[in-house]
Amino acid sequence: IEDSETEVLREFRVVGLADHGGEHTNPSNKPNQRIDYVLLPERARWCQTITPGGDDIWRRLSDLLPVLVEFEV
Repeated sequence: IEDSETEVLREFRVVGLADHGGEHTNPSNKPNQRIDYVLLPERARWCQTITPGGDDIWRRLSDLLPVLVEFEV
């Protein structure tokens, strides 16, 4: 996480939202950058995050990979 991203995430943490991590999603064929964040409230329990591996098939569908986050409230 770059310094500017850390600052933004810190601001969300102050209001009770937290990032539980994730994979690189951009570009979809060879992901090397994380640009997607899912912020959950403190009362939520994170279960899992799923991000597919990147390849040319995903590149034809989108410029970045999807992120699925399962959680319970």
